[in-house]
Amino acid sequence: MENLIVDQNKSPEINSREVAKMIERSHSEVLKDIRRFIGYLAGGEIHLGEYFRESRYTDANNQERPCFGVTRKGCEMLANKLTGRKGVLFTAAYIDKFHKMEMTISQNGFPIELDDFNKRLELLELSMPISKSEEYGLQVQGKKRAIKLLGGYKSNAYNHLSRSVFQQLWHDFKYYFEIPRYGDIPKHRLNEGKKFISIWQPKTEVLLEIERLNSQLELEFA
Repeated sequence: MENLIVDQNKSPEINSREVAKMIERSHSEVLKDIRRFIGYLAGGEIHLGEYFRESRYTDANNQERPCFGVTRKGCEMLANKLTGRKGVLFTAAYIDKFHKMEMTISQNGFPIELDDFNKRLELLELSMPISKSEEYGLQVQGKKRAIKLLGGYKSNAYNHLSRSVFQQLWHDFKYYFEIPRYGDIPKHRLNEGKKFISIWQPKTEVLLEIERLNSQLELEFA
């Protein structure tokens, strides 16, 4: 990721060393092409920084070497020189890299490496709450589950125990997921939440009371 550069004051760019690897050529050959393109651009009075930005890097021998930052436009210019499989693969690779860089969030004016960005994105996803429609979906599922366990909304148990069963369901749900309200379940655990509701059972004594109440009603109509 060291060759991917994002700066809020400039458009994203890829280091020319990375470009060389992507098109399977030596860095010196890529530099030669870039300098030739720069010569053409300079003659046409075109802003060079929109395509290539001169830079330097330190090699393994601690020697400074020339390189360039290559923008999306610069990559498109290099891609036009390539044909066949190599051209297609390079185009796909640089489009993917620029897409990722354009999603990068700059903080305090400093560039953020994509590894850091991906970690922050992962943390954001882990803490992201469910939507209002998803929360409503959980509410409906929970209500249906409780009504089924009570024997239907016309049952004797529903008339006497519906409120306490609903309360127990959501109490157990919040306790299990360690959240203050069921709508605060993280988005990445939504399916787990649905599974919890689908297999949830009230306490044994409540189940026995449900059975007793519904049996009592059956006897009255027998």
